[in-house]
Order: sequence, then C-alpha cells, then structure tokens
Amino acid sequence: MSDKNGATNRGEVVSSKWGVWFRKSIIFCLMYVVLSFFFGGIVGVPAGKLLLHHQVPDLGVFLIAAVYFYLMVTVFVSFGSYVSRDTGAYPRIILLSIIPLLGFALYYWGLGMQLSDGDARELWSSSWMWYSLNQYWANPVLKVLSAYGAGMTAVTLVVALVPSISIMLGVVLQGRIMVGVKNRTRMLVWGAFPVLGVLALLISMVVPKGSYTVHQYPRIDGATAAIPFAEKLKSELTGVNQLRAADDTRFNTTHEAYLNLIEGRADLIFVAGPSEDEISTATKNGIELELHPVGKDAFIFLVNQKNPVNGLSSEQIQDIYGGFIMNWSEVGGKNEPILALQRDANSGSQTFMEQGVMADAVLSEVPKEQKVSLMGGLIDRVAAYNNEENAIGYSFHYYASEMYHQEEVKFLTVDGVMPNRDTIHSGAYPYTAELYAVTRSNLPQDHAARKIVKWLQGEEGQRIVEEGGFIAAGGS
Repeated sequence: MSDKNGATNRGEVVSSKWGVWFRKSIIFCLMYVVLSFFFGGIVGVPAGKLLLHHQVPDLGVFLIAAVYFYLMVTVFVSFGSYVSRDTGAYPRIILLSIIPLLGFALYYWGLGMQLSDGDARELWSSSWMWYSLNQYWANPVLKVLSAYGAGMTAVTLVVALVPSISIMLGVVLQGRIMVGVKNRTRMLVWGAFPVLGVLALLISMVVPKGSYTVHQYPRIDGATAAIPFAEKLKSELTGVNQLRAADDTRFNTTHEAYLNLIEGRADLIFVAGPSEDEISTATKNGIELELHPVGKDAFIFLVNQKNPVNGLSSEQIQDIYGGFIMNWSEVGGKNEPILALQRDANSGSQTFMEQGVMADAVLSEVPKEQKVSLMGGLIDRVAAYNNEENAIGYSFHYYASEMYHQEEVKFLTVDGVMPNRDTIHSGAYPYTAELYAVTRSNLPQDHAARKIVKWLQGEEGQRIVEEGGFIAAGGS
C-alpha cells in the first residue's frame, strides 16, 4: 500500500514540476514579448533622434548603446527575480523555463532564412525580418551599431541570448546572493554605471571635435562608389558619429553630381572625370570645372564565375566592345555569343570606358536591353543573366569588391595583371582611374570646399582617402 502511495506521490511531484515549468514558460514568453515591444517602441524613437544628433560623437554612440543594454539587462534580471518568487522547491525547473525563449529565437532565425529571398549577409534585409521581431527590444541599438562595420551578424545572434541569460541570473539571485545586502546600497551600486555613462556622454558632447560644424560644412555630392569615403571625411572634419555621417551623405551618381555642381546645388563633388557632355553643359552655363586628383581606383572588367575565361588583353577588350570579337571561343572560352553590357551615357564608368579604354577605338552601339542604368544592376546582370554565363561588364574596383561584392562574379586580368591595391599602387594595372574632388572656379578662395580639397591633398587627407577604400593619389 505504501509503495502505491509513494508512486502516486512521485507522480504528483513530477506532474507538479512539469506544471510549474509549463506555467512559468508561458509567463516568460508572454512577458518577454510585452517587454520587448514596449521598450523597443518607447525607446526607439528618442534613441534614434539622440544618436543622429550632430553633437553625439562615436564614443557617445557606444556609451548610449552600453547604457541601454545595461538597463535592459536590469529589466530582464528583475523580471526573472520577480517570476521566481515563492517557487518552493523548484528553482531548477524555473531555470529550464527559459528554453522556449531560446527555441523561438532559433525558429525565427531559420524561418526568415528559409522563406525570404533577401541577402542573409545584410542584417536588415528581409531574411532577418522574423528574427528582428524576436528581439525587438534591441533593434534600435543594433541598427546604430551596424553602421560600424564587420562582426554585427555575430553580435546580433548573441544578443538573442541576453534576455534568457539575464532572466536566469534573476532566478539565481532571488533570495540568495542579494540576502543581507541593504536595498539602498544595492540600488546605489546597480545604478552607478548608467549615471556614469550619462555623465561621460554629456562630457563627450561638449568637447570640441572637428574643424567644421555641420552648418559650416559645404554641400557635397558625388559618385556611388565615393559614398564610404565621403562618410569618413564628414565624420573626420565635423566630429559627427558615423551614423549621422551616413545619414547625411546622399550622393546622386556621377552625372547628377556634375549637374548639381554646375547649377549651384553642390559646392564639391567626388567623381571620375567629366564626360564631353558635362564639360559642354558647364561651358554653356559659364562655369569652369576645377579637377583636383585626390585618390586612385581601378577600372575593371568582370564576368560570371562559371566563365572559363580569366583574362583578356587590352586589344581583346577593345575588339569585344568594338564589335569585332563576338564569341567567347575567340578568346579561349566556350562557343557562346558574348553579351557585352554597357552603362548609360554620362555615368562615371561609361565615361571612363569611352575616354580611357576605347580612346583610340570605336565603341559600338548596343541595343537598349544591353545598357544598364545602375552600376549594381550591371554586376547583377553579370552574376546571373538569364542563368547564362556569357555576359561581360565593367565597374570600379572598390565598388565591385567592397560595396557591391557578388560571389558569382570574378574580375578579369588585363594584359596579365589582376586589379588589386598593389597593382593600382604600382601602376602595373593598365586602367587606373582618378578620383577627383571637383569644384567650380567661381567659389571664393576662402570657401570651405577649397580648404577641404587642400586638406585632402595633405598627409591627413590622404589617410582618409585610404580609409575610404581608395588609393592615395601619391601612392606608388
């Protein structure tokens, strides 16, 4: 009889444990959703405005991020401590109740990667949409930190563990480590970090940071490939954080940048050399363009990875784009017609193609469907043009290798030389393109645009050119 009662009691204990686990798991999941969306929504708007303030430097961005994560850890620790009160003999069961939170994080990550056609390498693409909903509380800060480069994918995945670990910490701390510590002392110790962080933020905001205020900084435009360089330049000269610099930098492609400079909507542009049409437009408007070389890049040719051709000579490139070589078999490839893509007239790459590559040859006219308006669109066409491998296109090295890198595309050697930083530096690669800082001749001599051009040609300026992805103008 006693055995039967013992078995019954053990069954009731097991049932009770599973009941506690289930109830606490539901509470953790529901309250996590409420806390996540409450703090993500409430904090997101003011945090975004604060982080874009021109007086918040890069150090301030990281201070805000650190204080925010610290406060959110406090919220989740307190939540775990509160839920674990009066749990009797089941503290380990409470710890296991956070497993569904981890399970949902993994599920949402897999769901997004499986259902979406977005780029998994881009954190804010549609592939990450479900996962970002899972950790909505952290999104305001993660979006800011993503402007600071590599490693953010790993950080974003790790952040999913923060709520669960914090809740577990709250469960452990409840009734144990904190016993005997006065509430007032505990609050003072726990609250010291955010207070110090806010004080450091205020100090960083009042310390002078740059040579120009955002109001003194000239109106700048340029080519798409020069955007990262322009962002670093603004951050360096005004002291604004990288997020603000990126938000302020809105380039309109090479041709539009030239028109904006000519018509007075920009004071300084970063572009390749002007086309004949752009020079003519400037002359008609009584404007003389002043071109100042500040950096170098390479003009490259690219094909699909599956194309067996790895290099071409300068003459072969001219013959392909002149309409004399029309099949890949003529240059060591398959017996397939060559689809020679071009850019629209007056784009930076098309101008270099006409003036730099085909200077002593005739560039053939192609049907409209072989002309691509955007540089990224041309790379996409080469990567997968109707699932064929017969296209060839061109771009600038930094844009194609860093800003719009495609695994399905490979760069061709030209005259046996592969385009890279070393061959651009040395001049061994035949098609080296200048990055110009272009101003109008009618700008006053003390104009900020002129001062920035002069600074760029100095040692500190050339360092920023290199950090922006280009090769220093004096590189050799």
